[in-house]
Amino acid sequence: MDIAATTNPSVLLVEDSEMQSKLYASLLQQSGFDVVEAHDGHAAMARLRERTPDMIVLDMVLPDTDGHELCMTIRRFPQWASLPIMMLTCHDETEMKVRAFDGGVDDYVSKAVHASELVARLQRLLRRKVLHEKLTEREKLETLHRAASTLAHGINNPLAVLSMGIEMLTEEFPETSPHRTLLGRMENHLMRIKELVSRLQKMTRLVEQPGLADFDILEVPETQPSAPLVRPRRGSYRIIIVDDDQDVRQFIRESLERSGRFAILEAGSGAEALDLARQTVPDLMILDIILPGPDGYEVLRQIKTDSALAGVPVIMLSVNSNVRDMVRAFELGAANYLVKPVDPVRLPEHVFRTLERHGR
Repeated sequence: MDIAATTNPSVLLVEDSEMQSKLYASLLQQSGFDVVEAHDGHAAMARLRERTPDMIVLDMVLPDTDGHELCMTIRRFPQWASLPIMMLTCHDETEMKVRAFDGGVDDYVSKAVHASELVARLQRLLRRKVLHEKLTEREKLETLHRAASTLAHGINNPLAVLSMGIEMLTEEFPETSPHRTLLGRMENHLMRIKELVSRLQKMTRLVEQPGLADFDILEVPETQPSAPLVRPRRGSYRIIIVDDDQDVRQFIRESLERSGRFAILEAGSGAEALDLARQTVPDLMILDIILPGPDGYEVLRQIKTDSALAGVPVIMLSVNSNVRDMVRAFELGAANYLVKPVDPVRLPEHVFRTLERHGR
């Protein structure tokens, strides 16, 4: 990146000699920099408080302090801790250079330096500053990704249990019952919470797509509960449910057992899932990604490399809806990928369709 890549980067020039200050200011302005001048340490700090520049060019000798002390003072303020500082001096002794770098200077340049080298060094400092800002922004996005994923995972599990409970209670009352009406309203509000969680999960895509801004997390439309889609199937299928949350396992078990066509086995960790699958080869496995011990991806990999288990279709469960995680799961051999919270009415249909695609 050259100086033209950044629009008029600003430089605070701290030089006690007015003549030399004008000379350097003219040189920097001709090279595309905006220059603010200060002739002593006090004035330099005042300029900094008015506006933080992109970098500082600092004379070693000043009337009220020296460049080393001023640099150390600047570095004490968190907002200026990484601000690029170039020391400009007549002194070329090693001891002076070491003292300057100890004080926090990023570069040390003799006043006899050629103008083109001075500009090149400033451009290098500017590139480093831009790179540092990009890395810092990336770290913020990754922190947001982890926080959003953790929150979504923590909210989705109780949502799934509540959704199953509402469904079961609804069947206990006739359609004309006021209790049935109340449960329907509760279901609508639950769907709104699910939509909020879904939009929270979209925030995790900011790491892969920093420009994402196509959703408003505060605007959630009214929704209606999904209509049941259940088709009859013959036979009994052995299903292993793998999730570290017992409530989620119970929710999935109750959702599937309602059809009367599934025999359910459960595992709470990756290692337990592998042992159970090898002892009793299932017709299908429902596998959470976040597990203690081997995670879901590793469990899936081991299943697909085991000749006795390779043909078992695996439905992956996750709070993440980003394409990267889905692609990884399918590349490892997943038969389906469902995002939590799973609709309890639709879950048996997902399982039946997956079994049907694999000839079971």
